[in-house]
Amino acid sequence: MNCPECEGPSLYNWVIRHTNTCTIRDAEDATQNADRERLDQNYRRGFTRSITNAERTLLLAAGHTPSDEAQTLVTWNVYRHRSIDAHPAP
Repeated sequence: MNCPECEGPSLYNWVIRHTNTCTIRDAEDATQNADRERLDQNYRRGFTRSITNAERTLLLAAGHTPSDEAQTLVTWNVYRHRSIDAHPAP
């Protein structure tokens, strides 16, 4: 799956090489920073939050249809990990 905005290629496991001007990249970077700050405040205990518009856009581009109430589970192992409860489109 490529990024639907900048067409940057997927490298592996939802890691996309966005262009420098891609607003999805900017949104994902901001979300990653916010998730990291919240994980640090919670002593790296995981938490759940609503999916972001950028996550929704990427899921739709990959053929998944997240519900309006879709949640992201953010956890920390060595790297931040996100699990989103979206299902493939029928």
